[in-house]
Amino acid sequence: MPLEEISRAFEACVREAGVFERDVPGGSLVEADVLRKENKSWVAVAAGIGREDADALYPVSSKRARRATTPVNVLGGGQASFLFVVRPVPQEDLRSPTQLVTPFLPRGCVPFVEIRQGAFLRLWGLNPGEARLASFRWELDSLASSKEPLEEWLREWDRELGFNPTHAPSHVHVNSPPLPPDSGADSRAEHSPQELRLAVGAANPLALILSLACWIRKS
Repeated sequence: MPLEEISRAFEACVREAGVFERDVPGGSLVEADVLRKENKSWVAVAAGIGREDADALYPVSSKRARRATTPVNVLGGGQASFLFVVRPVPQEDLRSPTQLVTPFLPRGCVPFVEIRQGAFLRLWGLNPGEARLASFRWELDSLASSKEPLEEWLREWDRELGFNPTHAPSHVHVNSPPLPPDSGADSRAEHSPQELRLAVGAANPLALILSLACWIRKS
């Protein structure tokens, strides 16, 4: 079944990355479960998230919700948290420029998934080394991207693209102040306007995790 395949793929990806560990009973690296949202079935995969999000994503299992708040330790120093809520979706089922449909397992039974608003992958407290990379965040924030840019010269582009290019739905932060686990989308508005949020394309969440793991192994 596609939903079970999504859970297995995430669990295998994080385990075989070889750079993560988590101090929870049983040693699981992620908490994965199926939930219903908007009359659709999704798979929630998380670790190190806020308790409010955990209770909403794992309403049936309070133990799983508690475990979901424990972050992942990163090889060489630092911690990571992530939240992905995804569902299998046909390639042609793309309704708006802020909906993120991305390749997942092109050779398997889940070639494409939709990633639900609010997804993120955050690493902080890393050993910067020669690369001087101490923290990294990828986030999917469609709500903020729908707000009009403060910069007047960008408003026509906002209408052309269908989203605010200074806060694109899918974006990356590098060496920005780390966010506490309970931070929601609204907290990002408090950050300095000088902080770079780099717009990026649709990110395969498995490739995102594996590419970061490859860099950590070599650091």
